[in-house]
Amino acid sequence: EGFLTRRENIFSSDFVKEFISLEAEGKLLRAYNDDTLKAIKQEIVLHECISVRTRTKGDDFVLWPTDVETERCFVVITNNPHYFIADAEENAIEWIHKISKAKTKFSSHKIFQPKNKWDKGLRMKIKAPRNAGLDLKKAV
Repeated sequence: EGFLTRRENIFSSDFVKEFISLEAEGKLLRAYNDDTLKAIKQEIVLHECISVRTRTKGDDFVLWPTDVETERCFVVITNNPHYFIADAEENAIEWIHKISKAKTKFSSHKIFQPKNKWDKGLRMKIKAPRNAGLDLKKAV
């Protein structure tokens, strides 16, 4: 938990300082007006999180505040990117690690696991009658 500066939405260039909290055992990242936790301004469901990373050159279109060091900025990517600024580089790194850990724990973006011997290598077993009339030499 702590204060971060967050871009309000993808259509705005405004960044606002909000209280950010990792809640529900790490499943949710919530933004509040202040540390009273009374009104949720935004909620990011971390099982929808694709990645968490530091700011890159590709993020320059975001119109980050000009007085902010790149090392303090990070991005949480779900179906929309969420842009954050920490008060120090160490805090940005700490948030990236916390969110990455929660993302890994609750992510729906799992690596493909084969269910049976035919799934391995994406091979398929095809059965067709011997006299199906297929001429594979012509088909290729």
